[in-house]
Amino acid sequence: MMKKNAVKTLEIERERYILDKIKTAGSVQVDSLAKELDVSAMTIRRDLTSLKTRGLINRCHGGAIIKQETPYYNKKVSNAAEKCRIANAAIKLIKANDTVFFDAGTTTYQIAQLIADREDVTVITDDLQIAMMLSQSRTNVYVCGGYIQKTTGCVMGMFAEQIIGNFLIDAAFIGTAAIDEDFTVRTPTLEKVALKRKIVENSDRSYLVADRGKFDKRATIKINTLADYTGVITDKKFTEKELTALRKKRISVIAV
Repeated sequence: MMKKNAVKTLEIERERYILDKIKTAGSVQVDSLAKELDVSAMTIRRDLTSLKTRGLINRCHGGAIIKQETPYYNKKVSNAAEKCRIANAAIKLIKANDTVFFDAGTTTYQIAQLIADREDVTVITDDLQIAMMLSQSRTNVYVCGGYIQKTTGCVMGMFAEQIIGNFLIDAAFIGTAAIDEDFTVRTPTLEKVALKRKIVENSDRSYLVADRGKFDKRATIKINTLADYTGVITDKKFTEKELTALRKKRISVIAV
Protein backbone atom coordinates (compact mmCIF):
# COMPACT_ATOMS: atom_id res chain seq x y z
CA MET A 1 0.00 0.00 0.00
CA MET A 2 1.30 3.46 -0.91
CA LYS A 3 2.30 5.58 2.07
CA LYS A 4 0.22 8.66 2.90
CA ASN A 5 3.16 11.04 2.36
CA ALA A 6 3.81 9.58 -1.08
CA VAL A 7 0.16 10.06 -2.04
CA LYS A 8 0.32 13.69 -0.88
CA THR A 9 3.49 14.27 -2.88
CA LEU A 10 1.85 12.97 -6.05
CA GLU A 11 -1.15 15.23 -5.41
CA ILE A 12 1.09 18.30 -5.01
CA GLU A 13 2.97 17.44 -8.21
CA ARG A 14 -0.29 17.05 -10.13
CA GLU A 15 -1.60 20.37 -8.85
CA ARG A 16 1.66 22.11 -9.79
CA TYR A 17 1.44 20.59 -13.28
CA ILE A 18 -2.21 21.67 -13.62
CA LEU A 19 -1.45 25.24 -12.52
CA ASP A 20 1.45 25.54 -14.95
CA LYS A 21 -0.76 24.21 -17.74
CA ILE A 22 -3.53 26.72 -16.98
CA LYS A 23 -1.07 29.63 -16.80
CA THR A 24 0.30 28.68 -20.21
CA ALA A 25 -2.91 27.74 -22.05
CA GLY A 26 -5.48 29.75 -20.10
CA SER A 27 -7.71 26.72 -19.62
CA VAL A 28 -7.63 22.94 -19.20
CA GLN A 29 -10.05 20.06 -19.71
CA VAL A 30 -10.57 17.22 -17.23
CA ASP A 31 -10.38 14.42 -19.80
CA SER A 32 -7.16 15.73 -21.36
CA LEU A 33 -5.47 16.11 -17.98
CA ALA A 34 -6.53 12.62 -16.93
CA LYS A 35 -4.85 11.15 -20.04
CA GLU A 36 -1.71 13.28 -19.66
CA LEU A 37 -1.27 12.38 -15.98
CA ASP A 38 -2.53 8.79 -16.31
CA VAL A 39 -5.11 9.16 -13.53
CA SER A 40 -8.88 9.02 -13.39
CA ALA A 41 -11.13 11.93 -14.29
CA MET A 42 -12.43 11.80 -10.71
CA THR A 43 -8.90 12.41 -9.39
CA ILE A 44 -8.47 15.43 -11.66
CA ARG A 45 -11.84 16.84 -10.54
CA ARG A 46 -10.73 16.54 -6.91
CA ASP A 47 -7.49 18.37 -7.77
CA LEU A 48 -9.41 21.14 -9.53
CA THR A 49 -11.81 21.47 -6.60
CA SER A 50 -8.85 21.81 -4.25
CA LEU A 51 -7.25 24.51 -6.42
CA LYS A 52 -10.54 26.40 -6.74
CA THR A 53 -11.14 26.27 -2.97
CA ARG A 54 -7.75 27.92 -2.47
CA GLY A 55 -8.67 30.66 -4.96
CA LEU A 56 -6.08 29.68 -7.58
CA ILE A 57 -8.40 28.83 -10.49
CA ASN A 58 -11.99 29.14 -11.68
CA ARG A 59 -13.96 26.08 -12.72
CA CYS A 60 -15.81 25.87 -16.02
CA HIS A 61 -17.81 23.16 -17.75
CA GLY A 62 -15.51 20.17 -18.18
CA GLY A 63 -12.41 21.81 -16.76
CA ALA A 64 -10.91 25.00 -15.36
CA ILE A 65 -9.73 28.44 -16.47
CA ILE A 66 -7.13 30.92 -15.35
CA LYS A 67 -8.00 32.92 -12.24
CA GLN A 68 -5.90 36.05 -12.70
CA GLU A 69 -4.30 38.12 -15.43
CA THR A 70 -0.91 36.88 -16.59
CA PRO A 71 1.87 39.15 -15.23
CA TYR A 72 3.33 41.68 -17.68
CA TYR A 73 6.76 40.07 -17.97
CA ASN A 74 5.28 36.64 -18.80
CA LYS A 75 3.16 38.24 -21.52
CA LYS A 76 6.17 40.08 -22.93
CA VAL A 77 8.26 36.97 -23.53
CA SER A 78 5.37 34.88 -24.88
CA ASN A 79 5.18 34.61 -28.71
CA ALA A 80 7.48 37.64 -29.12
CA ALA A 81 8.21 37.06 -32.83
CA GLU A 82 4.53 36.72 -33.66
CA LYS A 83 3.72 39.92 -31.77
CA CYS A 84 6.37 41.72 -33.79
CA ARG A 85 4.73 40.64 -37.06
CA ILE A 86 1.34 41.77 -35.76
CA ALA A 87 2.82 45.17 -34.84
CA ASN A 88 4.30 45.59 -38.32
CA ALA A 89 0.89 44.93 -39.86
CA ALA A 90 -0.89 47.24 -37.41
CA ILE A 91 1.38 50.23 -38.06
CA LYS A 92 0.19 50.32 -41.67
CA LEU A 93 -3.33 51.06 -40.43
CA ILE A 94 -2.34 54.29 -38.67
CA LYS A 95 -2.84 57.38 -40.85
CA ALA A 96 -1.32 60.84 -40.61
CA ASN A 97 -3.01 63.03 -37.95
CA ASP A 98 -4.80 60.05 -36.40
CA THR A 99 -5.76 59.98 -32.75
CA VAL A 100 -4.78 56.46 -31.74
CA PHE A 101 -5.69 54.45 -28.65
CA PHE A 102 -3.34 51.75 -27.40
CA ASP A 103 -4.88 49.32 -24.96
CA ALA A 104 -2.69 47.78 -22.28
CA GLY A 105 -0.61 44.87 -23.52
CA THR A 106 2.73 43.75 -24.85
CA THR A 107 1.55 43.55 -28.48
CA THR A 108 0.17 47.09 -28.35
CA TYR A 109 3.47 48.16 -26.75
CA GLN A 110 5.33 46.92 -29.82
CA ILE A 111 3.00 48.91 -32.10
CA ALA A 112 3.53 52.02 -29.98
CA GLN A 113 7.30 51.62 -30.30
CA LEU A 114 6.97 51.83 -34.08
CA ILE A 115 5.35 55.30 -33.95
CA ALA A 116 7.54 56.74 -31.20
CA ASP A 117 9.12 59.29 -33.55
CA ARG A 118 5.96 60.39 -35.32
CA GLU A 119 4.75 63.90 -34.54
CA ASP A 120 1.65 63.57 -36.72
CA VAL A 121 -0.07 61.13 -34.31
CA THR A 122 -1.76 61.69 -30.95
CA VAL A 123 -1.81 58.71 -28.60
CA ILE A 124 -4.15 57.85 -25.74
CA THR A 125 -3.35 54.81 -23.61
CA ASP A 126 -4.34 52.96 -20.46
CA ASP A 127 -0.92 51.26 -20.31
CA LEU A 128 1.68 52.80 -18.00
CA GLN A 129 4.55 51.08 -19.83
CA ILE A 130 3.43 52.58 -23.15
CA ALA A 131 2.90 56.01 -21.60
CA MET A 132 6.39 56.03 -20.06
CA MET A 133 8.02 54.87 -23.28
CA LEU A 134 6.23 57.52 -25.39
CA SER A 135 6.94 60.24 -22.82
CA GLN A 136 10.53 60.13 -24.10
CA SER A 137 9.43 60.42 -27.76
CA ARG A 138 8.14 63.15 -30.06
CA THR A 139 4.63 61.69 -30.11
CA ASN A 140 1.86 63.51 -28.24
CA VAL A 141 0.51 61.21 -25.53
CA TYR A 142 -2.37 61.20 -23.04
CA VAL A 143 -2.59 58.61 -20.28
CA CYS A 144 -5.84 57.50 -18.65
CA GLY A 145 -6.24 58.02 -14.93
CA GLY A 146 -7.73 55.53 -12.50
CA TYR A 147 -6.95 52.33 -10.67
CA ILE A 148 -3.70 50.58 -11.63
CA GLN A 149 -3.66 46.80 -11.99
CA LYS A 150 -0.15 46.21 -10.68
CA THR A 151 0.53 42.89 -12.40
CA THR A 152 -0.06 44.35 -15.88
CA GLY A 153 0.40 48.13 -15.54
CA CYS A 154 -3.13 48.67 -16.88
CA VAL A 155 -5.14 51.70 -15.74
CA MET A 156 -8.86 51.01 -15.44
CA GLY A 157 -12.07 52.06 -13.74
CA MET A 158 -14.56 54.93 -13.96
CA PHE A 159 -12.00 57.71 -14.47
CA ALA A 160 -10.29 55.88 -17.32
CA GLU A 161 -13.66 55.34 -19.00
CA GLN A 162 -14.52 59.04 -18.65
CA ILE A 163 -11.27 60.10 -20.32
CA ILE A 164 -11.85 57.72 -23.23
CA GLY A 165 -15.40 59.04 -23.58
CA ASN A 166 -14.08 62.58 -24.17
CA PHE A 167 -11.95 61.67 -27.20
CA LEU A 168 -12.84 60.96 -30.80
CA ILE A 169 -10.54 58.03 -31.55
CA ASP A 170 -9.59 57.33 -35.15
CA ALA A 171 -7.92 53.95 -34.60
CA ALA A 172 -7.81 51.74 -31.51
CA PHE A 173 -5.61 48.71 -30.97
CA ILE A 174 -6.98 46.47 -28.27
CA GLY A 175 -5.53 43.42 -26.58
CA THR A 176 -7.20 40.42 -25.01
CA ALA A 177 -6.50 37.57 -22.63
CA ALA A 178 -8.66 34.98 -24.36
CA ILE A 179 -10.79 34.25 -27.43
CA ASP A 180 -12.94 31.14 -27.14
CA GLU A 181 -14.02 28.67 -29.82
CA ASP A 182 -17.10 30.79 -30.66
CA PHE A 183 -14.89 33.87 -31.27
CA THR A 184 -16.08 35.51 -28.06
CA VAL A 185 -13.51 37.88 -26.54
CA ARG A 186 -13.07 37.25 -22.81
CA THR A 187 -11.17 38.50 -19.76
CA PRO A 188 -10.59 37.26 -16.21
CA THR A 189 -10.87 40.86 -14.91
CA LEU A 190 -14.39 42.27 -14.45
CA GLU A 191 -13.17 45.88 -14.22
CA LYS A 192 -11.80 45.74 -17.78
CA VAL A 193 -15.08 44.88 -19.47
CA ALA A 194 -16.69 48.35 -19.48
CA LEU A 195 -13.37 49.97 -20.38
CA LYS A 196 -12.76 47.79 -23.43
CA ARG A 197 -16.34 48.20 -24.62
CA LYS A 198 -15.99 51.97 -24.27
CA ILE A 199 -12.85 51.96 -26.41
CA VAL A 200 -14.64 50.15 -29.25
CA GLU A 201 -17.70 52.40 -28.92
CA ASN A 202 -15.61 55.59 -29.20
CA SER A 203 -13.39 54.45 -32.07
CA ASP A 204 -13.92 54.97 -35.79
CA ARG A 205 -11.73 51.91 -36.44
CA SER A 206 -11.03 49.27 -33.79
CA TYR A 207 -8.60 46.38 -34.17
CA LEU A 208 -8.15 43.44 -31.86
CA VAL A 209 -4.50 42.37 -31.82
CA ALA A 210 -4.11 38.74 -30.79
CA ASP A 211 -1.35 36.22 -31.41
CA ARG A 212 -2.39 32.60 -31.96
CA GLY A 213 -1.85 31.79 -28.28
CA LYS A 214 -4.92 33.85 -27.36
CA PHE A 215 -7.30 31.67 -29.39
CA ASP A 216 -9.22 28.64 -28.12
CA LYS A 217 -8.83 29.92 -24.57
CA ARG A 218 -11.42 30.68 -21.95
CA ALA A 219 -11.70 33.37 -19.31
CA THR A 220 -14.55 34.07 -16.94
CA ILE A 221 -16.15 37.21 -18.38
CA LYS A 222 -17.38 38.10 -21.87
CA ILE A 223 -16.33 41.46 -23.33
CA ASN A 224 -17.73 41.23 -26.88
CA THR A 225 -17.13 39.21 -30.06
CA LEU A 226 -14.66 39.49 -32.94
CA ALA A 227 -17.52 40.79 -35.11
CA ASP A 228 -17.59 43.98 -32.99
CA TYR A 229 -14.17 45.05 -34.30
CA THR A 230 -13.17 46.53 -37.63
CA GLY A 231 -10.74 43.63 -37.84
CA VAL A 232 -8.61 41.18 -35.89
CA ILE A 233 -4.86 41.20 -36.57
CA THR A 234 -3.41 37.77 -35.89
CA ASP A 235 -0.88 35.14 -36.90
CA LYS A 236 -3.34 32.30 -36.22
CA LYS A 237 -3.85 29.85 -39.07
CA PHE A 238 -7.55 29.08 -39.19
CA THR A 239 -9.01 25.77 -40.30
CA GLU A 240 -11.50 25.65 -43.18
CA LYS A 241 -14.29 25.16 -40.66
CA GLU A 242 -13.15 28.22 -38.70
CA LEU A 243 -12.84 30.30 -41.89
CA THR A 244 -16.42 29.40 -42.82
CA ALA A 245 -17.59 30.46 -39.35
CA LEU A 246 -15.64 33.72 -39.60
CA ARG A 247 -17.22 34.56 -42.94
CA LYS A 248 -20.68 33.70 -41.61
CA LYS A 249 -20.17 36.02 -38.64
CA ARG A 250 -18.72 38.72 -40.95
CA ILE A 251 -15.45 38.85 -39.02
CA SER A 252 -12.58 40.55 -40.85
CA VAL A 253 -9.18 38.93 -40.35
CA ILE A 254 -5.89 40.68 -41.11
CA ALA A 255 -3.45 37.78 -41.35
CA VAL A 256 0.27 38.21 -40.69
